[in-house]
Amino acid sequence: SRKEAKALRGVNNFLSRLRLARMQTSCNTLAEWKHRNGCAQEQKVFICIDMYPDLRDQLLRRGWMQNMDKESRHFDLKWAMSNQIDHDHIREGQVVNHFDGVKPLSTKVGLTCSLRQSAWHSGVDADDYYPRAYDLYDPLDRAEFVLNFKQTKAESIVRGFVRDMDAGAAETYSQDVVAVASKICMRLATDPEELLDCGKMAEEIGSVPAADWALLQQVNLDDCSVPLACSLKDEDIEAMINKKTQKERSAIKAAEEEEDTGQGEISKRCFRSGGQLYLGDCKEKRGGGFVRHGLGKQIELAVAPAGRRFSDAMSYETLVMGIYEGNFDEDVMAGQGTYKWSDGSSFEGSFADGQFSGHGRFAWPDGGAYEGGWSEGRMSGQGRLESRFDGKLYQGRFDQGLAEEGGRWVDVLDKAQKEEHRRLLEGDASAMQVRRCAFGEHFEADDAKSQTVVDEQKAALCKALEEIQGEGLVPIVVAEEPLGGSPLEILSAAGLSNPAQHSASVRLAAAARRRRSDCSGLFVDAVRRSLLDGAFFVLAFEDDDAGTCLADEEQEDWWAREIPAAVPRGAVPEDWCLTEFFSPTAFPIDFFQPLLFNCRRQPTAIFVEGAQPPPGAEGDAEGGAEASEGEGEGEAQDAEQVKESARQLLDEAARGVTAGAVGFTGHFFEADAAALEASGLPMAHRL
Repeated sequence: SRKEAKALRGVNNFLSRLRLARMQTSCNTLAEWKHRNGCAQEQKVFICIDMYPDLRDQLLRRGWMQNMDKESRHFDLKWAMSNQIDHDHIREGQVVNHFDGVKPLSTKVGLTCSLRQSAWHSGVDADDYYPRAYDLYDPLDRAEFVLNFKQTKAESIVRGFVRDMDAGAAETYSQDVVAVASKICMRLATDPEELLDCGKMAEEIGSVPAADWALLQQVNLDDCSVPLACSLKDEDIEAMINKKTQKERSAIKAAEEEEDTGQGEISKRCFRSGGQLYLGDCKEKRGGGFVRHGLGKQIELAVAPAGRRFSDAMSYETLVMGIYEGNFDEDVMAGQGTYKWSDGSSFEGSFADGQFSGHGRFAWPDGGAYEGGWSEGRMSGQGRLESRFDGKLYQGRFDQGLAEEGGRWVDVLDKAQKEEHRRLLEGDASAMQVRRCAFGEHFEADDAKSQTVVDEQKAALCKALEEIQGEGLVPIVVAEEPLGGSPLEILSAAGLSNPAQHSASVRLAAAARRRRSDCSGLFVDAVRRSLLDGAFFVLAFEDDDAGTCLADEEQEDWWAREIPAAVPRGAVPEDWCLTEFFSPTAFPIDFFQPLLFNCRRQPTAIFVEGAQPPPGAEGDAEGGAEASEGEGEGEAQDAEQVKESARQLLDEAARGVTAGAVGFTGHFFEADAAALEASGLPMAHRL
């Protein structure tokens, strides 16, 4: 229709001005970047990623300027890990601290493996000229290291005994110790080919019996008259190799001592603990209680603030964070199982100690998948990864989440995330949908208003925006020319957002950047309040002709400025381009994939943890603190009421769970802060 065509032209006009701003904002050369950021042309620019404070401080003292964008291509020097350097796009004159594809020579593990493999080409064993070295993350290498350690101690005992005999020492190692050490050394010196027909003796060559090592490990090589006061057990050595602290090892040992070693009775149980719902096999413990043991299904629940939908009390929405179906062993996921997460990803395969271990298949919500070996929750071993973003197929060896490609290790997940962000930045405006929502009745004269129609228009707008969010998209709200109000007024009138609390102005953020001030607070404060209140966060482009001319002019009540109804004609200022403001901790680009951003609990992790409680929680706490000391009986009764309210709250939250479904459920309910805290339900705020 004519109105739809007019609305589409308005949206295209807005997008064309944004594209113009993006083209004007991008820097093609280092000189252009220096000019844009107030850096003298003769001044050097560096990028320093992660923990290199001494290097950074020295460069700053020498007059260099730091580029804070770690993905930027504009620098003279970049100091980072090798997988954080894009060697394919290094320009002439740029310096980085890692050569490309040299890990097989420039790392200890890489050099060790390369020299071992060189024997196939040179015919010379690396042990003839290279010190003994082991990769302790490789189980076979680790076992060989432990064996070599034991054999070396046996050899040291024999050498010490011979030295003492030659020197006529009054005291030396005991006869039993020398006999055991000599036997181990004889095995070490024996050629295995001579014992091929004797399987048992051949097996003993590559081992040190436990009984022999129990004697030798107490021998003190520095003073044979004083035995070692204590010795490490195999599990202690394993824990040290895996970098567990003494405190962690003590905690593990204490937990093992408390664990019921006997096989308790297995029974089917259904229970709830905070945000966890479990149905399946349980084992009784000797000291009372039970643990998950055997086949079971566990659902992880959370709640998200959803505004004041029904009354002045805060409403919440149930969120199914994840569902695990599979085997448990002593209260942890172990064995075969399937896990589905609310962001659309899933894993099917083997678990150990609650982590992916062994063979399994992980599928991402974008359609990519990895199938192969896992270790401690990371891709390790032989595997196959199909990436939907770049269409590549990585097949071969993986280690700690890295894939071997062209003689170097590549962080394929980091590459996928960068590609994901690149596609978000570029986008495809031609695929944009346009939905029209009537709202003019609200701005009519009072005598012409029909409250029923106004309420219907508000409900239709709210439904449209929630549907757009539910599809993983971000709505752009544009007011048509005849409408009597601005988009901010529309969202405020619909009860979706309070401009004074939940909005950030792109114009003011750009003005702060021009003054070289930190603009992140403008975004962080508005986002945090939106999350705590369950309201829409609104990013406002004051793109009317009057707004684009205000430039550095600031006013605290910018949202109250009267917006002229005329169609804007001027270009959007180039420093309003959103790429100027992206920041992992204040304005992440992941805002623009809200479904994944919310389901991965990133809003809570980035903006809410450590923040003030939702409105109303403080008042409830203060009211409780004002109770007189003589009301002890009343306090106990109140505590019991809170417990009962918490139980009812857990029941209400669980009603939103449907069979096999994960993510936001659309099930809303009211709750007070005290009952919510007592319930133990985790909070997962929704942007």
